[in-house]
Parts: sequence; C-alpha cells; structure tokens
Amino acid sequence: HDIRTECVVALGGSAVWQCVDFDGKETEVVLDGKTSVIVPPGILHTYVALEDNTRLQVICNTLFDPEDPLTHDTYSKELFTRLQKTD
Repeated sequence: HDIRTECVVALGGSAVWQCVDFDGKETEVVLDGKTSVIVPPGILHTYVALEDNTRLQVICNTLFDPEDPLTHDTYSKELFTRLQKTD
C-alpha cells in the first residue's frame, strides 16, 4: 500500500503472513490468535491459511470500498517490483 497501515490478527485458525519490503527483505509471521502483525505502507504482503476455519481481522487507517477506485491503495506486484531498490 502507498499510505495504508494494517494491523492483522487471526480470530480463528491460523495463517502465515508473508511480507517483502522495497529493499527485498522477506518476513513471515504465523498469525494464530496470540500473534498479530502491523504492516506499514510500502510492504507487499499476502497470506496462506493453515486451517479451514481461519478468519483474519484487518484494521487499517484508510477506508476501502470495493466499488470506489479512489479508495484502492494497492500496488500491483509488477509496480511493486519496479519500485524496489536494485543495486
């Protein structure tokens, strides 16, 4: 995201939250109801549910309306890759 910060916690089940920053640093966190993650802007992220009953709660500092493109604050993987630092 460009400006969005997210706080994510598993309300049920568990998931692996996978992140990579603009420098290419990768991080994985297991969300299991005991651990949460705060994802600042500029982090590409995804998750994999580890159980069928996994439910994640996401709290963020911006509004999101699927029908209003002005509220969409997401980089495509291609754009994120172009923005990453390359040495």
